[in-house]
Amino acid sequence: MTEPAVEALIDRAGRGDVEAFGQLFDAAAPQMLAVALRVCRDRALAEEAVQEAMLNIWQTASSYQPGRVNPRVWLTTIAHRRAVDLVRSEDARRQREERVGAEALSAHPDPVGDRIDLTEDHRRVRSQLIDLTEVQREAIELTHYRGHTYDEAAALLGIPLNTLKTRVRDAVTRLRTNMGKEEQ
Repeated sequence: MTEPAVEALIDRAGRGDVEAFGQLFDAAAPQMLAVALRVCRDRALAEEAVQEAMLNIWQTASSYQPGRVNPRVWLTTIAHRRAVDLVRSEDARRQREERVGAEALSAHPDPVGDRIDLTEDHRRVRSQLIDLTEVQREAIELTHYRGHTYDEAAALLGIPLNTLKTRVRDAVTRLRTNMGKEEQ
């Protein structure tokens, strides 16, 4: 597809044309996936990066300025940035898990104290669940209390996986904020 044709699709998508956005996705996604794969080195993570990049493109297409930057460069840059963000996020998560694991191994176990702390933390978190929206509470309960994986919870709720992840992330952020206020 020619650059002017891609620019036209971006322009139409920026005005809310869903069909044009679908055509843009079909035309740009393979190249965006190739860029994301080079960064992520994991197909699932790269696909997630492309999906999130395309969502960002849908939301920001109206701000694209033809002639200022090549449309394919604009699209792949967004995919590259999202892939880098996801890799950094995964690395940070992995480092947190390793740090927590190392701390747990080095700590002297106090089963009674641990149980008391855990019970108190559980009570505090449960009391904060009422401040969440219904969809956030539902996502947290399925993934954190009923032991479902994100994939299972998304299927149970009949929503896309990324929607579930967003709900869980927003709920956890809100819980952290509320728990921090409670401690002050």
